[in-house]
Amino acid sequence: MQALTEPIVNDLSNAEDIAFVKETLRMTDRFLSGEKTDPDLLYSRMENLDEQGILPYYALDRLTDPTVWSCIIDTVAYICYLCYIENGEQYFPQTIESIDIRTIESLDESLTNEFLDRYKQYMRKTDALSDLKKSLADDDRVNLDNEIVRSKYDFLFSHD
Repeated sequence: MQALTEPIVNDLSNAEDIAFVKETLRMTDRFLSGEKTDPDLLYSRMENLDEQGILPYYALDRLTDPTVWSCIIDTVAYICYLCYIENGEQYFPQTIESIDIRTIESLDESLTNEFLDRYKQYMRKTDALSDLKKSLADDDRVNLDNEIVRSKYDFLFSHD
């Protein structure tokens, strides 16, 4: 999800939102790379008392395709959830706790076909699917030898 989300961040309409989300994705990438990460710090990038975060920015953005924000939110929320789990937390902030359990389960089970469907439709609309295919094939984080990753990759680039 991280590798899929990074290319669409520049489609946000506000330069400050782009910078904020890119920094957040650098933080999630560090966590995914095995770096010790404070889940509360990562969560504060979703929302906080200062109303600076991905969720408030999404609520204020009337220009960006909501699909872009949905993909960003799903990715950051899921990685935040994983970070809490890895840190042994049993209780989560309400936003993470109230994430549709289907999203969490489907992410755990199948890298969420719903996410991939939404993502694929958006990328088709922007004519960016072919560029993405090459960039993912060259991305060291994308292990196409992994059966699950390969099946999601094949689904994303099928011509249905």
